[in-house]
Amino acid sequence: MGARVLIVDDEPEICEELAEFLEMKGHAAVLAHAVPDARALLGADRFDLVITDLRLGRESGLDVIAAARATQGDAPVLLVSGQLTAEVERTAIGLGVTRCIGKPLDPRLVLSLLAERAAG
Repeated sequence: MGARVLIVDDEPEICEELAEFLEMKGHAAVLAHAVPDARALLGADRFDLVITDLRLGRESGLDVIAAARATQGDAPVLLVSGQLTAEVERTAIGLGVTRCIGKPLDPRLVLSLLAERAAG
């Protein structure tokens, strides 16, 4: 059985492309396009990995990180952004993010994180 991955991005095509890639590799992807949707999913289900964009319209992926830490235990959380700054990275690390990555996200990195999680 593959991993369950929550992908949070306000650009549906980005979510769908990554979800399709993960599903081809045997994983289940659940999509959210806004912080309230992500919070609801995080409160209702368990995920092996959470991936969130930093900018979600007028909302912030930092809120998704905080919600993931409150509900998902030690599941890795990946923050993706085209505008990463040292300040954002420090804040994200303080919230418990596993890794910050610039866009575009290489889907092979996601597979690597899932393999690390499965091995650990």
